[in-house]
Amino acid sequence: MIGVDNKYKKPIEDILNHLKDKTIEIQAIYDTQENLI
Repeated sequence: MIGVDNKYKKPIEDILNHLKDKTIEIQAIYDTQENLI
């Protein structure tokens, strides 16, 4: 059970970190567009 958990834990963390980075990028783009208006 622990072997399976460790096997999938890292990829899930990578995906969550990737989504967090994308969310920050998108938020920055929206902030920039609001400033241009």
